[in-house]
Amino acid sequence: MLLVRDAIATMDPKISAQEAMTFLDGTIRAWYEEQGLLDEMRTHVVRRCSAVLVVYSRYRGQIWSLGDCQALIDGVPVDKGSRPEEVLARVRSMVLYGELFRGRTVNQLLAHDTGREAILPLLERQVELQNSELDCEFGYSVLDGFLNRSDAVRVIPVSGDAREIVFASDGYPDVYPTLCETETALEEIIRTDPLCFSRFRATKGVYPGNRSFDDRCYLRIGLADQETVAQMKITSYVIE
Repeated sequence: MLLVRDAIATMDPKISAQEAMTFLDGTIRAWYEEQGLLDEMRTHVVRRCSAVLVVYSRYRGQIWSLGDCQALIDGVPVDKGSRPEEVLARVRSMVLYGELFRGRTVNQLLAHDTGREAILPLLERQVELQNSELDCEFGYSVLDGFLNRSDAVRVIPVSGDAREIVFASDGYPDVYPTLCETETALEEIIRTDPLCFSRFRATKGVYPGNRSFDDRCYLRIGLADQETVAQMKITSYVIE
């Protein structure tokens, strides 16, 4: 989201994780107010602008993660927390297995994903729990102008002797220390499980005309001189 990207560039490098999330979320809320949309967005959660992010604070020696972004520190994965959509991915998988049992083929299901159709109403209901005040396992936090939990952002310390960190979006099922390894692993899943329902379960598959099941971002940063960006990839995804 351009609002968040531009706001990050204006933040004080010494800002704390909680202060940063409050500032960024406030930027979105201020935009709603400028556009006369605040009341509408307060009521209609599904219409809100929303973003997840992962940030490295050089000053504080910390990684800040909000949402389902992924990170590695010297090749060791950082726990990315819960993914509420995993429940719906399992339901979609069950529906698709049932379709295969009835004689449908993978290619037919890629052309007409009845599993996706089955969970669409639930995906819309899931959004209602975005930044919800309810304490339940299906809720999740994002930047959408209504972030209300001070503990929503996870703060991960980065030791002074760490050599590199890697950030990636959830468009990668698995993340590795190099972009080549990460892309290769993704390609293998797409080749063997294009529906993304057995080997890797997702809420959608790799449909005709798409290169993957989701957009993906990968950023590898060398910490030796704190300046070198070794590898970076941003790949868009067209939502059908």
